[in-house]
Amino acid sequence: MAKIVTFGEMMLRLSPPGHLRIIQTDRFLTAFGGAEANTAISLSLLGHKTVFVTKLPSHVLGDAGIQYLRKYGVSTEWIIRGGDRLGIYYIEEGVSLRPGRVIYDRGHSSFTTIDKRELDWEGIFEGADLIHLTGITLAVGEKPREVAFDAMKEAKKRGIHVSFDFNYRSKLWSVDEASKAYREILPYVDLCFAGVQDAVHFLGYKAPEKVEDEGSYQELFTRMMSDYEIRTIAFTHRTVHSSSDHSLSAFSITEEGRVYRSGTYRFQIVDRVGGGDAFAAGYIHGWLDSTITEEERLQFAVKASVMNHTIVGDANLATVEEIEQLGLHDVKR
Repeated sequence: MAKIVTFGEMMLRLSPPGHLRIIQTDRFLTAFGGAEANTAISLSLLGHKTVFVTKLPSHVLGDAGIQYLRKYGVSTEWIIRGGDRLGIYYIEEGVSLRPGRVIYDRGHSSFTTIDKRELDWEGIFEGADLIHLTGITLAVGEKPREVAFDAMKEAKKRGIHVSFDFNYRSKLWSVDEASKAYREILPYVDLCFAGVQDAVHFLGYKAPEKVEDEGSYQELFTRMMSDYEIRTIAFTHRTVHSSSDHSLSAFSITEEGRVYRSGTYRFQIVDRVGGGDAFAAGYIHGWLDSTITEEERLQFAVKASVMNHTIVGDANLATVEEIEQLGLHDVKR
């Protein structure tokens, strides 16, 4: 299997039990999260060697975060220790017609103090096939953004694939700020996770006339791929029936200019967080395997995302076999 590096912030997640609101709870359930950490864990469980690069505080919360990653087979040898704070986010689960709610408390975290001089990309990238990052890392601070650009440049020098998920968070930065950063980073990207709204709002492309139209998608994304020399684009399409009832499908556009579409799954949500990270991990898993077809690759990725919605916590704690069997309702004995 492949060696995959991810770089980003790890956070502590606090959530009221059940469907309690933050205002009414007297206790919080704790878990660790973060887009790139979620992706690393998922890829590790899919059989890959994964390395998570971040900066964590030199106290027990940092220790606990490292233990969490190691529990699922993620290498932590390149995690930097320092600073005083682990970023926190509070999540209130949505149900029925009530939407979910996220509150960030991540300012001045250890990760925002990371410096590119603290990292040895020569050692980190030894034997690596791909690095994965997201727009969240670009948004949280100037220093993480500088390190992210440095990581991509170092990866390209070594012929290592670069995977990037737009993963825009309006609570972290503005559309204009994100647009500038995305335009600068895309020339380094081989595999991009970005949907129609991303291409329109951040890159200035004209919106397709028809939604979910493969011909319109082909015109839009082949132009984007040509402009930035991206090899592959993949994204999900979600229909929200209620906060706890969604449908999900996915599209990909390959370097040949062909558009692929997965099947559609309707499912009840146990935990909404991390679905995009699970999709990215599932697609990367297939993208690095030249023996499978694009149809198989995309179908596996969307099933991985659906699976993640049925698991409590941020990371997709599922194996290849479990994801492939999604939708088979008989109990396996």
